Amino acid sequence: SGNCPVARASALLSEVLSRSARSNMSGFWVSGLGTRNSEPVTRNSQLGTRHSPFYNSLVRSLSTFVVSQAGLKKVVAGYHWFDEWARDTLIFLNGYMAVSKDYATVRQLLEQLMDVFYNGLLPATVIDGQPVFNSSDAQLLYINLAYGYFNETQDLEFLKHAYPFLKKLLAGYIEGTELYSMDTDYLINCRKAQTTWMDTKYTPRPGKCVEINALWHNALCIMDEFSTLLGAKDNYTAHILGVRTSFPKFQGNGWLRDTLEDDSLRPNQLFAAALPYPAVGKEWMKKIVESTQRHLLTPVGIRTLPLSHRDYSEYYLGSENERDRSYHNGMIWPWLLGLYHDAAQNLAKHGTTGSYLDIKTLAAFSLPGRQPCPGYIPELYDGFLKPAGCVAQAWSCSEIARILHDHLVNNNQFSNSNKAEIKVRMK
Repeated sequence: SGNCPVARASALLSEVLSRSARSNMSGFWVSGLGTRNSEPVTRNSQLGTRHSPFYNSLVRSLSTFVVSQAGLKKVVAGYHWFDEWARDTLIFLNGYMAVSKDYATVRQLLEQLMDVFYNGLLPATVIDGQPVFNSSDAQLLYINLAYGYFNETQDLEFLKHAYPFLKKLLAGYIEGTELYSMDTDYLINCRKAQTTWMDTKYTPRPGKCVEINALWHNALCIMDEFSTLLGAKDNYTAHILGVRTSFPKFQGNGWLRDTLEDDSLRPNQLFAAALPYPAVGKEWMKKIVESTQRHLLTPVGIRTLPLSHRDYSEYYLGSENERDRSYHNGMIWPWLLGLYHDAAQNLAKHGTTGSYLDIKTLAAFSLPGRQPCPGYIPELYDGFLKPAGCVAQAWSCSEIARILHDHLVNNNQFSNSNKAEIKVRMK
């Protein structure tokens, strides 16, 4: 097995992790950089390794995804297959920022993305040196991260600098781009297939997607707040009310439809309940959390389809085409637990009971065979909780680290009551 690519990658990453741990007693190093983060990860906590070695190993893992190249920083989406992806970067940085408090890196990456904006779009990735513009959500995720960064730092200088750019991102949805446009009902219509995070030919998802419109509503509310804060004259009230009036079109039989044309239960509905500005009220927030808990939640992530769905697949094997068929049709993605966590927290803020994530459940990641690369969380798991995909995925590590940080460091107790009962089909 020593010649196996996964084994070689695991050995390499374990050595990187080991070197990082040896140089990192009070904080951690950003890979490829020569300066220590200004804020130690466990500065505000006495928990340390003796309380949560799994959390500490995840914290150390985050630095290995942030690399320096030609004077610029970038986030490697996963080892050993992926390079830089805007969507992955923006989701990764959400958790990385919460855990590391490395605000300088987050700001630099936000500013770098401003420089590669083209025709209303951020590049989804770069292939053979050429940017590829095929993401319908990266622009909205950017606004959400900028909001999170400002709330953490109160960096008014950045906000004043970024605000004109944020307006351009929003204008792309209102005026339309080659990928999407706002319809007369104020909802965003994806004009092309395979532009969401579920991007294989087996999950094309054209039309009006639930998470794109939840992110759209969130972005409008954020920009309205920023406009007021800066004394700008931009008013997004009509758009916000228009989306709120039309969003109930997604309401299905106990969960939100994945698109207006597809009533499947998928984890994308979580965006509507998890964002800073939820697109639904507490009644539907509860339905989203409970339907996800009942049909999709596992100890290592969220299934992309329920077991009962006609397209559900429980294996991630075979040719690239066969794996693509399963990729978003049943495979379990760890990063989605971050959305579930946030949705449950938002629900709790409403004082509404629901099924919340038991933090002890996350210990499942530490069981034998769950980490093909020790100290890291893989890209996904198959239907039997076996690791699959790349051995170390950036947003998997950062989102689970963020959930643990919320509990262990912030002492957030919302999800320690009325815990989710997780039933997993195993062979």
